[in-house]
Amino acid sequence: MLAKGEGSRFGYDAYNAGTKGTPIKTNSKGEKYQSVVHGGSYKAATGRAITDMTIGEILAAGQGTGMDKARIYVAGKYQFATETLRGLVKAEGIPLSTKFTPEVQDMLFAAHLKRRAPSVYAYATGKSDSYTAKDWNTVAAEWRSMPDTSGKTYQDKWAGSNRVAHTVEQTKAALDASRAAALANKTVNINQQTTVNVSGVSDPAAAGREVARQQGTVNQGLARSANGAVVG
Repeated sequence: MLAKGEGSRFGYDAYNAGTKGTPIKTNSKGEKYQSVVHGGSYKAATGRAITDMTIGEILAAGQGTGMDKARIYVAGKYQFATETLRGLVKAEGIPLSTKFTPEVQDMLFAAHLKRRAPSVYAYATGKSDSYTAKDWNTVAAEWRSMPDTSGKTYQDKWAGSNRVAHTVEQTKAALDASRAAALANKTVNINQQTTVNVSGVSDPAAAGREVARQQGTVNQGLARSANGAVVG
């Protein structure tokens, strides 16, 4: 549900270049504002899909202004701001050389939701029977297509340039459906402990890279299963 509201029809290739350096306009109330000039499909804009880029390349593309169609301010299905993405991959120990594939985007979304709104994550994945209003509003503040608990766009200085795409009732129904699906599928477990066997490696650094590669493959599969329930 969040993905549909955030990434629009462009899905994993969605992006926008942000408003930094874009023309300042005045609305009918005399208020100054700026709009996104470039956005939509990154491949259509630049000839290269976001899913074919490494995370490091996406972060590097965050430089410049919103007048540059190749600039990336938010990226992918879940519209990660580049600075959020930078902190998340560091926290998760994901190499910057990792491609921003659909599997990686799903994994990062699940990890970020778990960190930012643990009770919503736990409910949506069938590990809890309730969630807090605080965590609900945390999700609404991060992904503006989701309403806050009052049904409105999360209220802060950016509220005027965002609007909700779902009602409270639709959001509750999606969470309930996610929880039901997770309970029916006992294999959903992002924190599953995995045993990785590495053979034929004498270099400790190479062994570490091989473990990270195999663990990443397993975790991506787990995250995709979880997000099939969480996002819909």
